[in-house]
Amino acid sequence: MLYYAQGDAIITEDELFEEGTHTKLSQFYADLEAERKPVPIRFSTGTLDLDNVISIDGTPHEELISFTPTAASAAILSRFFGIKDGQAQPLDSLLDAIKLYNDFGFRQEIERLDKQIAGLPDGDQKQKTRLVKKREALAKNILTELLKKP
Repeated sequence: MLYYAQGDAIITEDELFEEGTHTKLSQFYADLEAERKPVPIRFSTGTLDLDNVISIDGTPHEELISFTPTAASAAILSRFFGIKDGQAQPLDSLLDAIKLYNDFGFRQEIERLDKQIAGLPDGDQKQKTRLVKKREALAKNILTELLKKP
């Protein structure tokens, strides 16, 4: 079975192709492209809303190449190790390592953005605002307290 990521939801093909879902998704992304606030879409495992969209045009983001959502990682690892409902497997250490790896990547990108922001000319407020918003979004995704930047 294929799964699709939409916002913070991991959804199945069946749910993706339910009646009306395609129309809602088309309207959501049309609103984003027109710089209007889209109506959030609820799926069984999460929500697609303005706060959890990474890209609307498919442009690859170098800083997100190693992005691994913890929920998806846990589900895939559980299937790989053959864990059935009600069984436990000591995956906590591996998931902590993945979380730390992701947080470290986000922190490195924040450091790069801080240098970029500091080097901008005073009159380039639009670019500065864009970079600061990107920095804030990355900072919100850091879960490890030691890697959070004040």
